[in-house]
Amino acid sequence: MAKKSRKLIAIKEMVGETGFIIIENVGIDALLELREEFEDIEDTRFEPYVEHLLSDIVMISLLAVMARANEWGEIAAFAQMKEEWLKKFLVLPHGIPSHDTIQRVMSMIDGTVLYSLCIQFLIRRMDIMAETARQRRLLQAPDTADEAEKEEPNIIAIDGKTSRGSKRNKTDRDAVKAMHTVSAYSTDRGLCLSEVVVDEKTNEIPAVRDLLDITSINGSIVTWDALNTQKDTVAAVIKKRGDYVGALKANQHTFYEDVSQYFDDIVCDELKKDETKYKMTVDKEQSGVATREYYLTQDLSWLAQRKEWAGLKSIGCVRRTLKKLNGETTVDTRYFIASIVDLEAFAKSVRSHWQVENKLHWQLDFTFKDDQNTTMKKHGAQNLQTMKRVALAILSLVQSFYDDKSLKGIRFILSLGFEQHIE
Repeated sequence: MAKKSRKLIAIKEMVGETGFIIIENVGIDALLELREEFEDIEDTRFEPYVEHLLSDIVMISLLAVMARANEWGEIAAFAQMKEEWLKKFLVLPHGIPSHDTIQRVMSMIDGTVLYSLCIQFLIRRMDIMAETARQRRLLQAPDTADEAEKEEPNIIAIDGKTSRGSKRNKTDRDAVKAMHTVSAYSTDRGLCLSEVVVDEKTNEIPAVRDLLDITSINGSIVTWDALNTQKDTVAAVIKKRGDYVGALKANQHTFYEDVSQYFDDIVCDELKKDETKYKMTVDKEQSGVATREYYLTQDLSWLAQRKEWAGLKSIGCVRRTLKKLNGETTVDTRYFIASIVDLEAFAKSVRSHWQVENKLHWQLDFTFKDDQNTTMKKHGAQNLQTMKRVALAILSLVQSFYDDKSLKGIRFILSLGFEQHIE
């Protein structure tokens, strides 16, 4: 089971019961501040015909998505029901825009700029909360200062997601490929830091390098699946002063074969004698009991390709043995290259990578129905998903203050009375 974000846990533990006070103090002032952020988005509409402010439309979309709206019509319906409350922090010079207007305007916005504005605002808010909580803890228990300052490495997991509902087969119109988005998910903050939509005429590999260009990875460990273990990608991470743990599979041909053959029984038995090179964990899972064995070595002198991979310092192996409830046993072995040499950091990186699937992609589909996003225009589909990603980040932040109700449950609560939660 994926663990919660370290920073979110720290905020809840440090703040305790006062967490509600911090959330409430955000209130309308925070919404006004966020609306001002949206005023920096370029508005390409012909000004004489503009009736509704772009910042109002973006705010309406975000709040509606948080409150269970998954489609443009539902967003407009939410705004119509909450018009009096929305007037407290929005301008609304001509009332609530129609769902056609909301969709059209949202489809004109640069999704990368929109997401960056939202997420940077949220990160600033999280940092303020974390620092306030830390200061309170130090005042209450000064002896814990050293412990509080300890920081584990932040893992940034990179992975792609396809929104299947955006696909169109060729009939009376040209075929449209499903929208594919590549995301950088921070396990420390519990949110997606940045995203890039994959161009229809290319693939995920160059999109990952574009994603790295707009993501701060200094001091973090970047992880990805075997598809993206590429020499240019590795070099880009090292250039930006990050580290990496990349999976290896047969698509790397002889490189994969060399690494997989290296970790034979003799080598693994030898590594087990050194606690800095071997670690074992046992976890209960829904399907049974999983034993994971982590092997990490810096012995690369025999590896012919070692100089072709920037920053390469170690290779690793993870063997997962699952004893199922029905008595069946399965063994899965995976191999990795890494620019780190610490075994604990390696194990954490391998396990944390799956949070991008469990806490981002799965939530987008299950909680926000992203696979049902049928918007025809690419920017419209992208920006509706962007609103869902931002809403997911916000709801994940406040989830612990709702007695850890599911995100789907919190959306339902907000749909009943959003104005009662932000005063």
